[in-house]
Amino acid sequence: MVSSNFKVNFHKEKMTDEDVLIFDDDDEWTFEDEDVKSTTINQSNGMEDIGVVENDIFIDKTLNDSSEHRAHIWNLDITSGRIRFKLHRIVDHIVSRIFSICLVLLDIIFVLIALISNNNANDKVYSYITLAIVTYFMGELTIRIFVWGPEFFHHRLEIVDMVVIILSFLTAVIFEVITLDENAKYGKLVVAFRLLRILLLIRVFTGQKHVKKATRNLISQNKRRYVKDGFDLDLTYVTDRVIAMSFPSSGKTSLYRNPISEVARFFNTKHPGHYKIYNLCSERHYDTSYFHDNVERVLVDDHNVPRLSQLLQFCHSAFDWMKKDENNVLVVHCKGGKGRTGTCVAAWLLFSGQFKSAEKALHYFGLRRTDKAKGERFQGVETPCQSRYVGYFEKILNDMKGRLPVPKPVVLKSLKITGIKSVGNGNGSDLRMEVIVNGHVIFELNFKVPINCKISLKGSDTLVVKFNLDDFPVLSGDVKFKFHSSNPTVPKVYDNCAFFFWLHTSMITNKKFHLARNEISNCHKSKTWKIYPKNFEITLKFVEKNNSSIDVYEKNTE
Repeated sequence: MVSSNFKVNFHKEKMTDEDVLIFDDDDEWTFEDEDVKSTTINQSNGMEDIGVVENDIFIDKTLNDSSEHRAHIWNLDITSGRIRFKLHRIVDHIVSRIFSICLVLLDIIFVLIALISNNNANDKVYSYITLAIVTYFMGELTIRIFVWGPEFFHHRLEIVDMVVIILSFLTAVIFEVITLDENAKYGKLVVAFRLLRILLLIRVFTGQKHVKKATRNLISQNKRRYVKDGFDLDLTYVTDRVIAMSFPSSGKTSLYRNPISEVARFFNTKHPGHYKIYNLCSERHYDTSYFHDNVERVLVDDHNVPRLSQLLQFCHSAFDWMKKDENNVLVVHCKGGKGRTGTCVAAWLLFSGQFKSAEKALHYFGLRRTDKAKGERFQGVETPCQSRYVGYFEKILNDMKGRLPVPKPVVLKSLKITGIKSVGNGNGSDLRMEVIVNGHVIFELNFKVPINCKISLKGSDTLVVKFNLDDFPVLSGDVKFKFHSSNPTVPKVYDNCAFFFWLHTSMITNKKFHLARNEISNCHKSKTWKIYPKNFEITLKFVEKNNSSIDVYEKNTE
């Protein structure tokens, strides 16, 4: 556990500077070194080796492999544990759950038909079908008890389900015994046992609860869940004191997300009075009274980034909370508990000194959030701008003593897009660019009808835009560039646009900013690569302004 007087460690590990972009004149773009350094943290390699923290700093006991399966009941290191887990994936799958409900309804139909029918021959057929159905249920129950072990009896719905199945099975067997003698004296008894079979209707209620749970498991994909002590939540202990989860939901959303009542029960049971929740969703909120109002909001748009000032403020707030008591835990969530959550958790791992590099912090979050027993899909931070901002945060801690960078006001002078031939109309005429600061669109460019700029094609595959410096607003701090396309062949993925990216002007080196395809949000996804070729890239050239220009801009946008 973290001691109550732990200190934040700041490491002196410098980031590599980018290559120098040289402009021979206003019309030509050349590079001193064509192998342009990435501005985004690469997480594609070595994921299995990232779960090792730095040797010379504080180590949380959960940052090691011994806690790999602490959040669920199956020990995957032994054969029986792996068998039980695989059976769990089958019997608790949504298809199995729906199939069981269908069998219940089918059985009820046969019971009702038998009650109103006087055909003894058909009664025998119905009885055999019913016996087969309840025998299936008994087999399913036996497997589930084997799969869950003692944990099975921590779930009230499972116990109710078990009682109903056993009673239904006994009723069916006894019914078959007494109907061996077709004497009329058993007629009333036969009717009574058939009516008892209506008990299976209870399984429709318990079954729909199981279907909801199976749906949540399906939606959470192979994210590591907390399946233990009567809970089944999309919730992961990243460390012993840092928890990542999906959005605590109510109403229809709770059908596939964490039900807020269950989330509240978890924290009020496991960490009563010692948890603080950070809601990173700008698009939705919930009743914080479930959590005794110990919820703080950090407003971040889906698939986007927190501003650097927000990241730093979040970490200081988390630090103040964590140092109050060694039992305090930090709970972070967005909608799916992956992108925005991973960005802030990785920043905290850096800020608290548990990792020295952004790359390792991001990989570690992904390692902890991914349940490899369910699938190999990486459940960490994947949006390029989010991992880029964790890299920025590393630079703040390493090179700026944990302070925000000195403002660097700039004006965009030129924009170059390479690999444009296969995108939309092929010449950029379908594109529209928005420049967004603090949620406001401060500049907009329609590439088809350019105003106060000059657009030209270099060869057939490179689009160059040169702006009038007097007409472009001064940029400072966090800036988002968002591109829309009017061509229907260009997919809209995240943010309802063709592609976008974020940058911080103080992190621009040598007055230029270069992004390869895998560093541009939406273009980084393999399903868009038929549109965006391997050589698709964007390069921005800036002119620095003095600090007095900032005041003019801020007054005009308030």
